[in-house]
Amino acid sequence: MSPAVADEESNLLRNPGFESNLTGWTSGSGLIVTSPVHSGSKALRLRARSSGNQTAFQTVAVTGGTSGLGFAALGDDESAPIRPPTDH
Repeated sequence: MSPAVADEESNLLRNPGFESNLTGWTSGSGLIVTSPVHSGSKALRLRARSSGNQTAFQTVAVTGGTSGLGFAALGDDESAPIRPPTDH
């Protein structure tokens, strides 16, 4: 899959709200759900398991300037903090 490229002020992710299920995403075994959601009608449910973590990622091309990453996450347990991945 080729990296997404967009104009300034655009969302660089393909299908950022999972409205088209996992189109544009590389995901191990995440599940598309309709509740709870942050916005729109769908969300991706990832659960940490004792046998390993579930992931979802995209490769995004960024040229010059600055970029940022933001996401919304809902955790089931406050003792298990949610952190963005650092290796993708």
